[in-house]
Amino acid sequence: MDSDAEFNSLEPADWQIVGRIPQSSNNALLIENSGIQGVYKSVRGERPLWDFPSETLTKREMQAFLIDRHFGFNLIPSTIWIETDELGPGIIQRFIPNAQSSDVRLIGEDVDAQDWITVVKGEIDEEEIFLQHTTYEDVFHAAVFDALINNSDRKAGHLLRDATKKLWLIDHGVSFHIEDKLRTILWGWIGDHIPGSLHETLQESLKNSEWRNSWLLNEQELEAFESRIKMLLVQGMPEPNSNWPSLPSPIY
Repeated sequence: MDSDAEFNSLEPADWQIVGRIPQSSNNALLIENSGIQGVYKSVRGERPLWDFPSETLTKREMQAFLIDRHFGFNLIPSTIWIETDELGPGIIQRFIPNAQSSDVRLIGEDVDAQDWITVVKGEIDEEEIFLQHTTYEDVFHAAVFDALINNSDRKAGHLLRDATKKLWLIDHGVSFHIEDKLRTILWGWIGDHIPGSLHETLQESLKNSEWRNSWLLNEQELEAFESRIKMLLVQGMPEPNSNWPSLPSPIY
């Protein structure tokens, strides 16, 4: 299953429930269709949050996928909207088998490694601990993407490498808020400007605003999204909001 088109071509009514995803906060289910596995998140299974409108988390997941494809990041697994007799309204996202979270680590020394950068220094049981993430180009693109969608929950376990080492991003239900709620472990590029080709992509996309044709959220959230694009183009990568936690809890 290599393309969105192939995933979309699976018969909606043929998805069958396999089991529940352990530790899922929104009752995510593992489902299967023609030997292909997906993760199903339903509107009715969403846990209410104080700062996000009810029954919008799956729409935010779908919106994140559409924005990911619009800008050509291709970091989110194939995602479709579903509503059948068996499955109520929600999304199905392609399941990544044998995925590993290998781009974030907690270590006991500030190692100056070529492909790692320290973002936080702290203590656990009076011992120094350092939070680091890799500096690969695809991880930088993940950080840019999070800034674009205002992701308020980028945990280490939401960055996955498949068997080919391709990076995938999951869990974007708490994104696109109109207030600055960026909360992530990817703070390694604070203040850095968006480089050449990616800068051009953002700039060109801002001119044509094609995402408006597939926008699922409200007008205020659309305006806030476009404002974040402008800020990224002018100011580069953002700093943490002093009035909001900068790191997710837990980290993993």
